[in-house]
Amino acid sequence: MSDWRPSAPLVNLKERAALLTQLRTFFSDRAVLEVET
Repeated sequence: MSDWRPSAPLVNLKERAALLTQLRTFFSDRAVLEVET
């Protein structure tokens, strides 16, 4: 299992993580509760 690699480029994964952080901060600042459905 040591040769596993993500299917997306690392830069895309980092950009996605940054976007999700910004979205979560935006909604958290407005006291919106995040739920998973």
